[in-house]
Amino acid sequence: MTATALKLCTAIQQTAAKSFSITESTAQTSCILVETKFHLAETNIKILIGQNELQHRSSCQPSTSFLSTVIAIYPGSFDPITFGHLDIIQRGARLFDTVIVAVLRNPNKTPLFTVQERIEQIQIATSHIPGVQVDSFDGLAVTYAHLRQAKVLLRGLRVLSDFEKELQMAHTNKTLSDQIETVFLATSNEYSFLSSSLVKEIAKFGGPVDHLVPKHVALDIYSRCYAKTHPVAAPTVMDPISTLDHPKA
Repeated sequence: MTATALKLCTAIQQTAAKSFSITESTAQTSCILVETKFHLAETNIKILIGQNELQHRSSCQPSTSFLSTVIAIYPGSFDPITFGHLDIIQRGARLFDTVIVAVLRNPNKTPLFTVQERIEQIQIATSHIPGVQVDSFDGLAVTYAHLRQAKVLLRGLRVLSDFEKELQMAHTNKTLSDQIETVFLATSNEYSFLSSSLVKEIAKFGGPVDHLVPKHVALDIYSRCYAKTHPVAAPTVMDPISTLDHPKA
């Protein structure tokens, strides 16, 4: 082989070696890039999966804001408030976050106590029950419930005649607002006979009522309303308000 041919072969070999080295380096770089892109894609997939799991979990969990704003309205005249009323209030407070005892202002009636006096009596009687508020209203209970952002009207049932009247009222309220639900609680047996009208009737004829209403209410009835007709009666039984939360073993 001539010297010229030998040089040419050597040059070709060197060029081929350089090309192979460049090609190999490029291939390695490409592999690294592909691997990097794969890892990035895998990371993005994991992130998307994590986001979906979080969204799914949050959608499955109950709304805290809803649970913390369940308000029930317990409307009535409460003239005066009795242990039967307190029984419903106390049991309602276990079911709902807030129970608003709403005293009806009715200008067409002549109550035994003024609205403000009844509010004060109820505030004292319910001071030991968490989540209870006392207010007054006039007009429709449904309208007041919307005003206070309440979803429930709480009602107590004593006898069958109560159910017929309250069911009719619940159906009427439903036609006024389908966002308000009426919840009935059956009065405890020991208070199934009790009503504000009965208390006033007994007190009117000089009978003791301290076993039917809180003591401070009984004193208001005796001293303020009927002091001229009979003296203050002595307590006949222990005040049931202190035993509502502490049943006998």
